[in-house]
Amino acid sequence: MREDIKAIFKSAEDEYNNLDFSNVVEENLINITIKIKHILEDLRSTLDYIANDIYYKYNTCSNQKIYFPYAKREQNEELFEKQFQRNLPNVKEKNIQIYRIVKKIQSFNNEFWLINLIELTNNIKHVKLRINKVKLEKHTTATDGKIGITVVGDTSIRKIGGEQYGIFGEGQVFVGGTGQVLFYSDGIIKIGDGTYNIEDKSMNNLQVNECLINKLVFTEWDNIESKVILKDIIEGIKKLINDIEEIEFNRITN
Repeated sequence: MREDIKAIFKSAEDEYNNLDFSNVVEENLINITIKIKHILEDLRSTLDYIANDIYYKYNTCSNQKIYFPYAKREQNEELFEKQFQRNLPNVKEKNIQIYRIVKKIQSFNNEFWLINLIELTNNIKHVKLRINKVKLEKHTTATDGKIGITVVGDTSIRKIGGEQYGIFGEGQVFVGGTGQVLFYSDGIIKIGDGTYNIEDKSMNNLQVNECLINKLVFTEWDNIESKVILKDIIEGIKKLINDIEEIEFNRITN
């Protein structure tokens, strides 16, 4: 794999690792979005560099621009085949393994990091810069110092009728430590050695805290953090580079 490919990918990865996603507010949203724009563009360039590197290993010359082949989200394998042959002619016939690797990461195979990257870069280059937004999310934690629960999202510990109590809403519940989280019909939640009375908010050996967290999300994916999507794209490209390098090494040594 060419050194410039690895260099531009590492630059994007380093920029991602240096981004602070922990305290994003509306006032500095445009600044972090510009940084994410640069990361996305470098990652997209990495793919096109890879495509050109592959092309010139199996073709002598070209009068066309070479792009990394991809199927749009609604397209099938047949349309991808045409795109692959248009951008990387002769590659499938001369090295079927590279074709299989590129085919495997398409959305019709339930791999979405590639199409996510394509859609995000197309949006940010041609449509609008504000592809991010800040989403306010409620976190509730309860712990006895040994075991704890964290409720993420628009969710709360509450009574829902009759003698049923629990953690309800659209968020996710995480339990840490050792022990059990138990709910009793009289409105008592027991976490390890501590208890919490839902009705009158009284606590015994238990710390309960609620806070609001700012979360950065792409406008296209309201419930997935931008940080998570970027990480998925970076890990996908890293694996792609490693897989192609392994194929090339085997081709040369065999």
